[in-house]
Amino acid sequence: MTMFGVDSHQAQLTLAALADHGQGLGTTEVANTAIGWATARAWAATFPAPHTWGVAGSGSDGWRFAQILVETGAAVSEVSAHLMARYRRRARRRDKTDPLDAQPIAQVVLVEGAALPPVAPAGTPDPWKLLSRQRDALLTARTAAINQLRRLLERWEPGSTTRWSTLTAPAVLVELAQWPVVPTDPVA
Repeated sequence: MTMFGVDSHQAQLTLAALADHGQGLGTTEVANTAIGWATARAWAATFPAPHTWGVAGSGSDGWRFAQILVETGAAVSEVSAHLMARYRRRARRRDKTDPLDAQPIAQVVLVEGAALPPVAPAGTPDPWKLLSRQRDALLTARTAAINQLRRLLERWEPGSTTRWSTLTAPAVLVELAQWPVVPTDPVA
């Protein structure tokens, strides 16, 4: 079994391989391109299977590579910068280089294993993101409705822009509730 740590950057990926007992097996750097991803997978194939991957930046610079790994059925986890830093401190190395960053990522995968968040396939919606988007859409609709109501009130009562714009939505509703209901002509 081999653990891989991937330190991802916009232009390159740095990979480190560890055996299941923690021995370093090697590191390599590849371009963060389709050719680089193929090279990285070919390099990884030279190590004993099964392979478990940890990618730092799987939601940004390493996103496409992580998705390729997931699409091929590999076990891929996101390794946070916080965890990576903690394992880097344990190694008692002060310098920060990409190969030295990739090794702690692989160590995190070795030690933390199943506790790490898996990288979801691109087609799998994240429920929190869906809820967040829905909340944003509702807030946008609410703001649009409030602004539309304030514009209508300004037309009804010209010169009162300041009065209506300073009221909160509940205060506007309280104020409107006190207005008399005027029957309208259904044909007009």
